Amino acid sequence: MFLAGGTNLVDHLKLGIASPELLVDVSRLPLDRIEPMADGGLLVGAGVRNSVMAADPQLRRRYHAILGASEQCVAVHPSDMAVALTALNAVVHVLGRGGQRRIPMTGFHRARRRAAA
Repeated sequence: MFLAGGTNLVDHLKLGIASPELLVDVSRLPLDRIEPMADGGLLVGAGVRNSVMAADPQLRRRYHAILGASEQCVAVHPSDMAVALTALNAVVHVLGRGGQRRIPMTGFHRARRRAAA
């Protein structure tokens, strides 16, 4: 399993939900930038911390409560960011063996299938 911020993974390790044979720390990869895109959007690297996003002036100009723009809205669960990114029509850039793909946030999260017992 890959470990970056570890927000969910550390909890899963403590609870015994996950027990990977190997953890790979990817937190030092150069994925911590926020950059403007030609279409007016922003490219937010996978390694950008939520606190950095909340303080970024480019993101603060786009009103939303999920990053602290409202005292009435506080993220109560790590998955709140996925909901916020979906509402903002975020697109995930994925690089794999087949090259680069762009996946809308609405299609990025899928239910995990469990093996038959």
